[in-house]
Formats: sequence, C-alpha cells, structure tokens
Amino acid sequence: VNQHLGNETPLHFGNIDQIKANLQQRIASLTTAATTNLPEKHALLAQFVEKINKRGGRVIFLVMPTSGMIREIENRKYPKALFWDPLTHTIPATMIRNSEHAALSNFYCPDGSHLDYRDKARFTAAFASIAGLTRR
Repeated sequence: VNQHLGNETPLHFGNIDQIKANLQQRIASLTTAATTNLPEKHALLAQFVEKINKRGGRVIFLVMPTSGMIREIENRKYPKALFWDPLTHTIPATMIRNSEHAALSNFYCPDGSHLDYRDKARFTAAFASIAGLTRR
C-alpha cells in the first residue's frame, strides 16, 4: 500500500492499527491523477493497437482484480469514468474490466494487488472464456 501511494521507504512507526490509520488518512487525501493530454495518448495507443490488429494480432486490455486499500487507491487516483470509459471508446481492442464480469469480480488479493496462487487456474479459465480465447 505504501508503494502504491508513491513511497519507497518502509513504514517504521507505531503498531499495526496506527499504520493502518495513517495509510487510510493518506488514501482519503488522494486526488485524481493528471489527465493532461489523455485524448492524445489514447489516440497514439489506438494507432499501436491498429498496427497489431493489421498484422493479425489481437490486443486485450485487462484490469486485474485488486483488494482493500490498493483498490481504494486505484479508484481515487484513476476513476473509471475518467480513465477506463474513454479508453473503451477509443481503443480497437477487447476491453475487460474484472469488476464488470461476475466470473472475474470475486477474486481476493491477499496483498491487495496479486491473486492468491490457488486462484490462478480459475481466474485464467474465466478470463479466457470472457475474452473468447480457446486452446489451439
């Protein structure tokens, strides 16, 4: 959580409850990330995706599950309406946001940003099904 807040130095103060309270306070004060030149960045990304598509490739954008404070940080810094939604209207690719699919939305990440290793096969199968991927 500390790293997602942009701090590389480890936390060395107080007990776990004090640390959690401090992190929650810092999360509550977060503002939305800069959206400077977002349309231009999306257009450039769309060009790259088009090149891949023209060569027979297939691009899939996937928002992986997160949990707890990490999810709070992402939601505050990168609101869906400002970052994901415009991207889905600009990029010629398969766009999968885990929270928009029941089969992908119920995964818990023990550290906030990584799936439990026991969930990898179930997550992969659900993702492949939603993306329309099949074994060759």
